[in-house]
Amino acid sequence: MSTSNTPSTGTKPWNDVNEVKIIGRIGGSPEVRITSKSQVAKTTLYLTNEYDNKQGKRVKNTTRVPVLFFGDKAASFANDVGKGDAVQITGRLQESKWQDSETQQTHSRLEVVGFEYEVKKKKAAQAA
Repeated sequence: MSTSNTPSTGTKPWNDVNEVKIIGRIGGSPEVRITSKSQVAKTTLYLTNEYDNKQGKRVKNTTRVPVLFFGDKAASFANDVGKGDAVQITGRLQESKWQDSETQQTHSRLEVVGFEYEVKKKKAAQAA
């Protein structure tokens, strides 16, 4: 008798799921750079949540999420989106680590590596 959580010989019968879907606004035009392996587009997605606190005051909380696209998707993403556009991004979470050269302290952050995006709403053109 076997259950789904019982490892079998040489294989892992369960899978970790690392997929996120977020909708927010682009914080700034994506930066595109070329590496030795591919193109990378990097920007920040702003996720805003509003609620009423205990005193009845409206509170606005914004979470800033770093987003990366690689390869051909990087170029199309950078061309299709701009600051203020509402975008849905599907991707995976990745931890990025680096060491501060002055203090030797290790830092880390979570970022979304996108593999799909959909522009939900372009930012309205500003009056000239």
